[in-house]
Amino acid sequence: MADHDSHEEARGRLESLFSGIPGAREAVAEAIASGQIDPTRFRVNQADLGTRLEHVGNPLGLEAIIRRVVRPPMLIRNDRVEFVPVPKFPELTEAHVRRVERFIPSVGRVEFVNHSMRWGGTGFVIDGAGRGRRRVVTNRHVAKLVARRGRTGAGVFLRSPIGMPYRAKLDMREEVDSKPGTAFELPVSTIVYLADDTEADVALLEIEVNDRLAPDPIPLAGRRANDAELVATVGYPAFDDRNDLAEMREYFQDLFDVKRFAPGLVMTSGAGTVLSHDCTTLGGNSGSCLISLEQEGVVGLHFSGEFGVENAAVSVETLKRLLASGSLVALPGAAAPADVESRSDGEHDADDLKDRGGYDPDFLGEGLAVPWPDLDAGIGDDLAQPSDALPGRPYELRYTHFGVLFSKSRRSPRVTAVNIDGEESVRIKRRDDRWFYDLRIPRELQLGQNAYEDPDIDRGHMVRREDPNWGDDAQQANDDTFHYTNSALQHSSLNQGKTLWQGLENYILDSSRTKGFKACVFTGPVFDDEDPELPPSNAQVPQEFWKIVAMPAEGGGLHATAYLLSQGDLIRRLLLKRSRNEAAEGFVLGPYRTFQVAITHIEEVTGLSFPALRGADPLSRTLRAQEALADGRPAYIPLESAEDLVLAAAGETAPGDAGEAGSEDEALAEVASRVAQFPPPTLLQRLVELQDGTGDPGQAAEVGELLRAYQAAVASYPSREEGPAPSYASLKPDYETLFASCQVRPERAGEVAWHVKKLRAYQARYEAVGDKLGIPWWFVGITHALEGSFNFNGHLHNGDPLTARTVQIPKGRPKVWNPPNDWESSAVDALTMKGYAGQEDWSVPRALYRFEAYNGWGYRGRGVHTPYLWSFSTHYTRGKFVKDKVYDANAVSKQCGAAVMLKALGV
Repeated sequence: MADHDSHEEARGRLESLFSGIPGAREAVAEAIASGQIDPTRFRVNQADLGTRLEHVGNPLGLEAIIRRVVRPPMLIRNDRVEFVPVPKFPELTEAHVRRVERFIPSVGRVEFVNHSMRWGGTGFVIDGAGRGRRRVVTNRHVAKLVARRGRTGAGVFLRSPIGMPYRAKLDMREEVDSKPGTAFELPVSTIVYLADDTEADVALLEIEVNDRLAPDPIPLAGRRANDAELVATVGYPAFDDRNDLAEMREYFQDLFDVKRFAPGLVMTSGAGTVLSHDCTTLGGNSGSCLISLEQEGVVGLHFSGEFGVENAAVSVETLKRLLASGSLVALPGAAAPADVESRSDGEHDADDLKDRGGYDPDFLGEGLAVPWPDLDAGIGDDLAQPSDALPGRPYELRYTHFGVLFSKSRRSPRVTAVNIDGEESVRIKRRDDRWFYDLRIPRELQLGQNAYEDPDIDRGHMVRREDPNWGDDAQQANDDTFHYTNSALQHSSLNQGKTLWQGLENYILDSSRTKGFKACVFTGPVFDDEDPELPPSNAQVPQEFWKIVAMPAEGGGLHATAYLLSQGDLIRRLLLKRSRNEAAEGFVLGPYRTFQVAITHIEEVTGLSFPALRGADPLSRTLRAQEALADGRPAYIPLESAEDLVLAAAGETAPGDAGEAGSEDEALAEVASRVAQFPPPTLLQRLVELQDGTGDPGQAAEVGELLRAYQAAVASYPSREEGPAPSYASLKPDYETLFASCQVRPERAGEVAWHVKKLRAYQARYEAVGDKLGIPWWFVGITHALEGSFNFNGHLHNGDPLTARTVQIPKGRPKVWNPPNDWESSAVDALTMKGYAGQEDWSVPRALYRFEAYNGWGYRGRGVHTPYLWSFSTHYTRGKFVKDKVYDANAVSKQCGAAVMLKALGV
């Protein structure tokens, strides 16, 4: 439902249209008189054409008619434009159009595989690439729906929430009435370049062509476009709910998502300005070519715009620079200095390493032996035997303070073991790294520098560089960690979850340094037959890594804990192995993060056995873990910080904790401990309680202002990105599965319960609004919580005080005000504006679709469940839009998600 502001903006655009396009008013009148357009379908009276613009009843409808008459987006069939004569656009002739028709087969729709969005924009062939490939250019914001930028500037395909890798393809047809099928589809093999957010909005893809379908590159124009130069876009305008829906449907005759040719003129193109044009585009046009009909070549790459207003394009100069250099800026690490390039891999033989003692199982002291793990049958046969092996230690590659057992079949360490002495720790500054082959085992078993050339693959230290660096030979220990026998292939996506993973050892070292503890740490990859292979070595890349930390317990004996760096796939495999339904009922692979798990689970998936440590695991002794294990479930805890670690079961003392006796003190400590489990009131809770408790109008207004400030600080910024919206039908199963498996995070349970309490307390007020509009009370309430922080002293539209109409966007709402001036009347107006009034389907999936559509679809391309729905649940950890189109992967939403409130209400 259009509001006052959009009508005023439309009138302003009409003024510019009538003044900028001579004869526009007459052209519209002719089109109506000839029956070409029925104005009533646009809710426009014919008399409006002769009235002053400020009196036009529906300026949006009139604007759409004018654009349809003077800037029509023409359909394309079989690579041929269905030309429409435009009498008041004399610059455009059919001859112009026919001369550039040959470029149409080189424009395709960028479609996605394993993604909730079927497609995301447009792309066109811009260059050859040899080897049966072509290069295609599109927008960065299109490619980022399925990929992220790697450190060299190349794109890396992401994974879906259920773990499937995203892929892309180009459909070179998708015209009106074109037959379905794959005959015109070409797969995207590589994302050659994905521009940084600080650069022009471009992405360069490579597609695989074949003998039957090999579109030619569209030539780039010889010069920058001039102002008023005749141009056209070729692309796929999609249904775009940012525009007036009724007028847009009429304008495009409900034919969206198909290839169109849209003529227009360049508006501005001078040096130092953004190239703009007035061709008719919608969201799916992102990545369309802007072709000069005068130069018969590409003058720009369309990247944004507003229906009926102005569109922007990346200039041809920028595209030429990208093709010439392969990037838009100098990339860190793209061209290493000569002295770094010359640091080739080194070699160490048995004589170089003859004095290494290796891992010491008795390092923790008498009676605290932590031996190497026992091996399942077959693992020993796969381990490399070093030339200087010792009796009783046939497989250990010995280094300073650590040792490695190395897998021949995987060309990777299977398990490493290191002794850490916190009291003797030495900080060693990292220098230029040089890695070495260890010739005590065959060189061909080790993956050298060439195996790590892929920009998305890192050398993953199994024994962390800092861990063995203690005592007089700390420098030697540091250098020993730079052997390929201590390195595993790691995908760079693991880095997003490694802060806490590496912090575990910092936590151990810090505790050891202050308390005098020593520690033994085992680390290794989780090998799986389905791990992906990496050319050119064809070695498999592990997807998960594990760690076990052993140290002396405070009261004697050993204390051992186990950890997993994972997207959650190992947890899912454990569930599947136990035939647990949770493995299929909405289990989602999220970003990499750290889990604490029972040591028995590490044994289960690695084939290694730690009998000396199994009984020293405090996690397995907690009531929660015992119940899980007894019920056939894996025992694990997702970790957000070191404070989440379970270092002691109930009634036990963690390493380094004091354990004073005394019945009275112990009883008081127990009470204090239980009281501490109840979180203090949050800021929102305190503000709402102040609102509910005050009868003073002045104080109520002040509290209302504070709630507005709070809402502005924590609100989920709209995640709107140009592109087609996914359909409800495509997302309904996803909503059903996620809602069924939605669980409140234990640390957020109190806050969720408080939200439910408030929703119930205000139910009568929400019902008073909902009953007038046919909207469930809970939808009104949850909208109030998310958009107003329960503020009853402000407009639901934007939080402005109820003492007057709104002054921020949308301005001047409600139109009738003072009287009434109550929150309920304002809420009725706001929800009506949003189009919720009179809707019939209020099922849970449909409600979730409406909530997410309101906040935007930007999270779906990042493998993150939107916090607007799932914050405070196990479906969401972190990641939030903090500004318009600015996404922070580490930001955490402070609002309770709509789906979480809905589930807690029992709807």
